[in-house]
Amino acid sequence: MNTEITIVHPGNSPDRLNIPVELKDFRDFIHKQTHGEQEKFWIGKPVDDSFRSKFYGLISKIPLIRPIGMALAGTIVFIGIYFWFTEASDWGQPITWLGLVLSWLIVPLNRYTKMWNTAYAATERGLCMQDWQKGKKVFHFIDYEDISTIYWNNPQTGKAGKKRGDIVIQTKVSLPPFTTRDLKTGQKNTAIVFQSVENPEDVVEFMRNNRVARRSNTLKSGHLKNKQFSIRP
Repeated sequence: MNTEITIVHPGNSPDRLNIPVELKDFRDFIHKQTHGEQEKFWIGKPVDDSFRSKFYGLISKIPLIRPIGMALAGTIVFIGIYFWFTEASDWGQPITWLGLVLSWLIVPLNRYTKMWNTAYAATERGLCMQDWQKGKKVFHFIDYEDISTIYWNNPQTGKAGKKRGDIVIQTKVSLPPFTTRDLKTGQKNTAIVFQSVENPEDVVEFMRNNRVARRSNTLKSGHLKNKQFSIRP
């Protein structure tokens, strides 16, 4: 298995787990689900190294870029339309188009913000996800006992030939405990999808092995607690 699986020791504090600082809230959520008893876990994020992603990554660092940008674009369009139809200036049409182009550039920030705030994790107990909904982080957990199938599809090749793909998690019930949306189209997925994950084959193998071990432990214990839920910080 080439994918890095973090090794933790029982009782480790969340600050000692090998997770990026920007995922602190997700890190705390994972630690809460594992109760400090898990020995291994995987954590990943959707990967997009396209020029558009890098471009929006840069401009997103400008404070209040989205609300100010949209307000500015709307104002420019309004002024342009006024000049255009009242013929108060010959610049009405180009000003209108300038406002429309600016709004076209700003709108994708919402999609990229969702992608940057999305993260996935697999523990020995179940799967965790950090989602971005209505401007807030939302955390989900599903126990392996509630999962029927795990597989990957949509193979892609990233930089340095790294393999990527989407991990699909199908549940035993028709309606999963939480839903995911396609990060490109915004459409709701029919199953839980961990999108654009590096080395998906290794990650799926890790998930499947944990799922088998989890079922074996559940049969031995005869009970299961805290199966699935979602929380907001």
